[in-house]
Amino acid sequence: MFLKALLALHAAAALISMSQAVPSNALESLLASPCPEAFTYGTIDKPGYWTGNLVLRSDHDISGVWIRLIFDKEVEKVTLNSQEFIIKLSEDRKTVKLQSPDMLLKADNAKLLEVTVNYKGSSFPSLQEYRLNARTICPQKNLNRHDVFHGDANADYFLSSIQHKPEFPKLPFECGVSYPSNQYPWQASIYLHIAKEKRYACEALLISSNYLLTSAHCVTFINDTQVIPRAFVKVYLGSDKETKDQHFVREILVHPGYRADSIIDDIAIIRLLDHVDVNKDYRPVCLGTENGDSGKLVITGFQIGKDGIVGNLLESNVLRIDNKECITVTPYLKEVLTNDNYCVSYKSDDKNCVGDSGSGLIAFKDNKASLKGLVSVGIKLQNKEVCDDHTNVVILDISDYLPWIYNIIF
Repeated sequence: MFLKALLALHAAAALISMSQAVPSNALESLLASPCPEAFTYGTIDKPGYWTGNLVLRSDHDISGVWIRLIFDKEVEKVTLNSQEFIIKLSEDRKTVKLQSPDMLLKADNAKLLEVTVNYKGSSFPSLQEYRLNARTICPQKNLNRHDVFHGDANADYFLSSIQHKPEFPKLPFECGVSYPSNQYPWQASIYLHIAKEKRYACEALLISSNYLLTSAHCVTFINDTQVIPRAFVKVYLGSDKETKDQHFVREILVHPGYRADSIIDDIAIIRLLDHVDVNKDYRPVCLGTENGDSGKLVITGFQIGKDGIVGNLLESNVLRIDNKECITVTPYLKEVLTNDNYCVSYKSDDKNCVGDSGSGLIAFKDNKASLKGLVSVGIKLQNKEVCDDHTNVVILDISDYLPWIYNIIF
């Protein structure tokens, strides 16, 4: 009894200390929700903990729920009142991913999720952003502007909700298969046709018979979210030097969360005017986690020379590295690293050098290719032409964007 009373006394003293250290108006500011209709703070009656209520709501049926919570300070641990979610804490301890692949969220049938946050000392971590299946429910504020696109060889011409259906339909053909005639049948290049001049822009990857993935900054104006008119954009499967298979564009869909000043959500979908004849020469790459995290990791794409001319289709072997190691070798990449991307490094003995914007990070396993990410900041954006173990590129992880992608292409 004495011990219990002593613990209670200590807890009360800590709360009094916190209330004295933080003025009432400041405490109210800490507890101000960035989106009261979607998140409200609950109790803070225990030192180092607070609880809040998260509203899960969608106007479409969602099968599989992915939540991202971003805080302004480090958190020690997050727990939920539901065992349906897998909880992952980011390396900097400021972002929490909640994943429930089997959860069904019915349209207009909201669910309430209680979140408990554990933190150290008096560094109260406030919720800054809340995303549901890649859709930003609470908009992120105070983004710093980073003009990272001026180094690209083509920067003069370019560079700059989300729900999915109850089930992901299967493609009517086998994806990710290579053939001797074309080892990378999903690879495509984007060209801009402006004032009778054709200029190479970026790379893209075929993900269905009429949709491709690329980086958002490839199809928008520099430092802007405005999409380049589709009439100026042409897609070539393979290198346009080797084939005349030119495709016109019906629609360009940039992720609604894309921020041109910080390359957040740097992903876009191109819809072709016609369908590609899927065969040995042209075949989509597989999406998502089909091959898991194992298998050989490569970047596939076109070799870019010093003059910016597209060369042969090649692959470069790469290794994923943690952000701290990446920043040590390439400190300027710190400004563009977020919780949606990561670094890969080229292997020192690899003579192939590929990795332009829109290239794909591919995992090969059992002779099948699965797309893991998109090159967001490649070698050309860093004014480099050499790929070695001192060269890093930034990859956008596509795993959180699969619901958005599937909702569009099916």
